[in-house]
Amino acid sequence: MDINEILQNDKIKDLLDKTGIPKDKVGGVVGQALETVKNKFSENPMQLSSLLSENENTEEDNAFASILENDFAKNLTDKVGLSSDLASKAKTFLPTILDLFKSKLSGNNNQEGIAGLLGNLDLGDIASSFMGGNKKSGGIAGMIKGLFGK
Repeated sequence: MDINEILQNDKIKDLLDKTGIPKDKVGGVVGQALETVKNKFSENPMQLSSLLSENENTEEDNAFASILENDFAKNLTDKVGLSSDLASKAKTFLPTILDLFKSKLSGNNNQEGIAGLLGNLDLGDIASSFMGGNKKSGGIAGMIKGLFGK
């Protein structure tokens, strides 16, 4: 999954606009969403797999989703510098990002499929790509850009 793909999603764009997140913070917000999901997967891969499965969510899934959203909001205030009010509004788009993850898994909603998807995320490039940095892309994105001379 590519960071630009997330930002080009109409639902994500609409939610970001509605929350009033400053343009210079958008990259950090999306980066923290992805980092939070990745961290929670490393803590409890089975529960995230269940949450992202095609099955109806269980009570445990809903509790895990709530923890995920609260951790995300905390990271937005601690790491991105959003006010707690704005972070609370911004956490509402995390389920939409999780839905994007589901759509990318194409039936591979098991731990291996999720690990593969999350493993392809290069979180180090996210902030740079939105802050106008000159950091070279790493990971798969960097290899593809290198092939096309970008």
